[in-house]
Amino acid sequence: MSESLSVNLTKPQLDYLMRGLRYVRSSYLMEPEEPSEKVLAERRERLAELAELKDRLEKAIPSGEAAKV
Repeated sequence: MSESLSVNLTKPQLDYLMRGLRYVRSSYLMEPEEPSEKVLAERRERLAELAELKDRLEKAIPSGEAAKV
């Protein structure tokens, strides 16, 4: 996630995106793979990227509103 892109989103659009991120995170956690070190490292990396994206999106929410994460 090294490139940056600015997108203006409405509050409902942001909610859809946050909901989608929760779904993606859950799908990564439930992938039926043998828990080898490589698999666990890749999963941690993907989850860290999702957490970073979630944090960036939460900053886009106007103050006083809580993200539904």
